[in-house]
Amino acid sequence: YKKHQPITENKIFIVNDEKAIQAQIYIMNDGSENDEGDRTMASAFNSYFGGGMSSIIFQEIREFRSLAYSTYAYYSAPSVNEEKGYMMGFIGTQADKSIDAISAYMGLIKNMPKKPARLEYIQNGLIQSINAKRPTFRGYNSTVSRWRKLGYEDDPRKDRVKKYENMKFDDIMNFYSNNVNNQFHHIIMVVDKSRIDMEKLAEFGEIIEVS
Repeated sequence: YKKHQPITENKIFIVNDEKAIQAQIYIMNDGSENDEGDRTMASAFNSYFGGGMSSIIFQEIREFRSLAYSTYAYYSAPSVNEEKGYMMGFIGTQADKSIDAISAYMGLIKNMPKKPARLEYIQNGLIQSINAKRPTFRGYNSTVSRWRKLGYEDDPRKDRVKKYENMKFDDIMNFYSNNVNNQFHHIIMVVDKSRIDMEKLAEFGEIIEVS
């Protein structure tokens, strides 16, 4: 298991591709130390915030503002309990829309909109996903081995279904508040620098150009 290195300051790692018309942008934030309860709620948070066409990220950045061709975000809980997770977002957009797209993403991750009416949709989707993803015959060994490494003596999905059935919208908001660290970020970009305002980009952090 490779430990995640902490993000302690805002930085932008940029690859200058003069042939690139579009920009490929990744944005990473630190998470918190996680356990099984966090892992269960991470899936609910991801469904609400960054997964699929009904997520906050997709609707706010692509549908409402037309700032991206594709966009998503997810919280990755660690595969080992009591280690730190991380938040990762992606934006694929026109190079000249990069600054606006990053600003929109930062605004959403720092002040996540509250739409509790989506809770039932999220609950149903998570439960249906568990029911549909029975391990394959050849996948039993690796699946059970992974569960045992995490300390389980039974299929953990049984407990997850119960938690999703009784989940409240505040549970998603609490996960967001406790696990998504908005203080520092790393931005990773592949873009033609001549198509963006580098001075405005520098407002998001120290720019480091890599080959």
